[in-house]
Amino acid sequence: MSKCLFISCVSREFEPYRILLAQDLKRPDLEIKVQEDFVVTGGTTLEKLDDYIRVCDAVVHLIGDATGAFPRPIAVQSLLRRYPNLPDRMPPVKERLSKPDPKISYTQWEAYLAIYHDRNCYIYRPHEEAPRDPRFVPDPAEEQSQREHYDCICKMGRDRGQFANQERLSVAVLRDLQSSITEGKKLVRDENADALWLPLDTPDYSTRFAWATDALRKYLDLVNHRLDWSDGRFVELEAELEEASDTGVRRRATSLVKALRNTKGREVVLVLGEPGSGKSVAMRRLTATLLESAAKTGELPVYLNLREWDCPRDWSPTALPDAVEVSKDLWGWAKAQLQQRIGGAPPTFVDSFAETMRKEGRLFFVLDSFDEISALLDLPKENPLVERIANGVHHLLTADCGARGVIASRYDRSPARWLSANRWFDIRPLEGASIEQLVRNHFLSEPAAVWRRVRGNPSFADLP
Repeated sequence: MSKCLFISCVSREFEPYRILLAQDLKRPDLEIKVQEDFVVTGGTTLEKLDDYIRVCDAVVHLIGDATGAFPRPIAVQSLLRRYPNLPDRMPPVKERLSKPDPKISYTQWEAYLAIYHDRNCYIYRPHEEAPRDPRFVPDPAEEQSQREHYDCICKMGRDRGQFANQERLSVAVLRDLQSSITEGKKLVRDENADALWLPLDTPDYSTRFAWATDALRKYLDLVNHRLDWSDGRFVELEAELEEASDTGVRRRATSLVKALRNTKGREVVLVLGEPGSGKSVAMRRLTATLLESAAKTGELPVYLNLREWDCPRDWSPTALPDAVEVSKDLWGWAKAQLQQRIGGAPPTFVDSFAETMRKEGRLFFVLDSFDEISALLDLPKENPLVERIANGVHHLLTADCGARGVIASRYDRSPARWLSANRWFDIRPLEGASIEQLVRNHFLSEPAAVWRRVRGNPSFADLP
């Protein structure tokens, strides 16, 4: 049985996107319609749009800066007589609908009607740098109307995606529509893997993913070398931490790294500990473990020491950024770090795939040293800037994506109060057998170096 899809956008802003999307979705059993298909038929355009949208299988709605044309007030009143409960069903637009002319464009109505009729409605916004149709000319009044429209969409709790160009929009729509429209692109799952994903639409993706994984492994080895650390010294923090979940249950975990590795998709996990408790070592160990299984899971770990994040210097308790601003700056820095570590000729792996991987939950963020973010140094722990940055980190990990994330911090200036973590771990001090194992590993791996450090410590000055 044929299925029906409606593409809702303003042509003078997004026509190239619509054309490519229609080509990518083209199939014998799928009918694709746009607003222009109804302007010459009988009845009002708004009524014809409603007649089609209420029976279609899905609507793809693009929110840009242009509103498109507006229906006449008499057409709106006719639609409201058809659906007298529409204003009550859609509180964010109820006040506007009480006016003789609510100033809602045809394209905006397409989204509201899809939501009213409980159609599958997939909503996307362009990134700032996304190219537009050459005919597009910005208009301040239309931009304000679109901001109000987007605000209404947000208040109705609708998920929103973003796209950087025509190809990225097609990839996002193909992914999102697979359950309600498409049948050609199937989810892929390795029977031994923990991750579920769609293959990216390039034949060399697997090769480039393997290259990126190898480059990140080499970078991690370099970090450990600079810190004079060897994994041979590592002692698992067994029974030295407590896990607390958002259900209030507290229990001992036998392995910090294993517990963190086994977090679910879309989980945000917080690791707290005193200085020297092993947080940073555990974060790097976790990253190494995830890199070892990356080929199987399809998930790329992104290790970032937030101490190195050069966030804007004008952020302060008196000039607070919002969560989106923090998220955008942090993600931009993260991509720059990945680019530096992975490299490659343009278009690079990061340029081509990073955004899509984040959206599809194929990145595992390992964020170390939250308490040492430059903007937070020398500030008291009870400070509104800590809250804003914590909200921004949470936004990066959860907004319109399914990424996993682990954030490590000391107790001072920790984001614990604001991060909305699914689980959090308190690292307990090493003691007993664990201390003995750590010392043994250190001596066995580099006994001469350890002995030199012991002899150089004034506490052991009497040793022969």
